[in-house]
Amino acid sequence: MGKKNKKKNRSGSIDQQPQPTPPSHNTSSTAAAAAFESEDLSLQRHDEETVLSAIYGDDFTLESGAWNCPVYKLRIRPASDVTDPNTTTALLNNNNNTDNHHQQCCELTLSIQLTQKYPYSIPLLQIINSIGLIHSNLSDLLSRLSQKATECAQKGEVMGWELGQ
Repeated sequence: MGKKNKKKNRSGSIDQQPQPTPPSHNTSSTAAAAAFESEDLSLQRHDEETVLSAIYGDDFTLESGAWNCPVYKLRIRPASDVTDPNTTTALLNNNNNTDNHHQQCCELTLSIQLTQKYPYSIPLLQIINSIGLIHSNLSDLLSRLSQKATECAQKGEVMGWELGQ
């Protein structure tokens, strides 16, 4: 039987409402446990998608990926490029201009392929569409992202926003 939660109703009395509890892990309830876990992971993913969409706006896309799991794509660029979308184009077109010498244009798209056990497993991470970054910096960045993903997966925490930082 599930735990009961006490909640006051409008008249001030307390109602007891059952709280869902995960099924025990005996052989007869393995399928039920998997369904409960799947529903919980689905809710976590949905919440994460909502947050990423709110934060990144048009710089966040959600695609269908391998294993029937979503792929998050985050376009990451300096804050000045976000507030002035013409900055990237101007810098790319005038990259030999000495006035723009001190400004550096860079951006990338971080692809996060979720797995069925995400966030308890590490997603497949890729850096695509990079502009203004050298290969050694991309390798270092990908290594740091993998390390952060491992830390989050060990705790079972969703990590899209963390990786985008």
